[in-house]
Amino acid sequence: MALNVDGSLIAFSTCGNYDPKSIGNCTRDEILIWDTNRGQPLKTLADHTDTVLNSAWNDDGSKLASASSDRTIIIWDTATWQPQITLIDHTDTVLDVAWNGDSSRLASTSSDKTIIIWDTTTWQPLVTLTDDRSVAEFVIWNNDGTRLASGSCGKTDGDSNVCIQGEITIWDTTNREPLTTLVNHRDSVNSVTWNASSDRLASAGAGQQHHYMGHNQMATTSYTHRPL
Repeated sequence: MALNVDGSLIAFSTCGNYDPKSIGNCTRDEILIWDTNRGQPLKTLADHTDTVLNSAWNDDGSKLASASSDRTIIIWDTATWQPQITLIDHTDTVLDVAWNGDSSRLASTSSDKTIIIWDTTTWQPLVTLTDDRSVAEFVIWNNDGTRLASGSCGKTDGDSNVCIQGEITIWDTTNREPLTTLVNHRDSVNSVTWNASSDRLASAGAGQQHHYMGHNQMATTSYTHRPL
């Protein structure tokens, strides 16, 4: 689910074709655009041929990027609600997409173990970041676009295949190299966010563990949340 910049529109995936005989039951996902002012659907986008996993608006709401199990990213023009372009460079499920602050770049991550940074003027890949060890399940830019954080499972239990070490990789988008990998989480990492000055990073894991990290990639504050 993604909210546009002024909060007037929400994009979320919904099943467009339900088949009780198929694996997972849904054979085609759609993106539903919801008008929050009127409290009703505005548009349904149905060009993906498989599950839509994530979507993201650009900075002025004129574009929506969607990531799908069909291995593609669709860039939607929100004036016409038509696809502007379909990006097909990934070779496996596209898991997440994220625009940088001025929307001049789009990052996408895939089960093919790559992160692609796209030039949003030409829609050509600028950089392909590769981590052969694990799949980055999400990506998020810092405010000035010089860093990209990605979250993945670094280690699994051999018997159950459950994640026992979540990792956050900080990428230098200028040098195209990982700066460091943070391994404080004892489970999968669900979300990450930067502060306004990009010298702090907060992360939340599935194991009810949260970390607040300083610019030197050390955990300055960490705590474990327990249900009351």
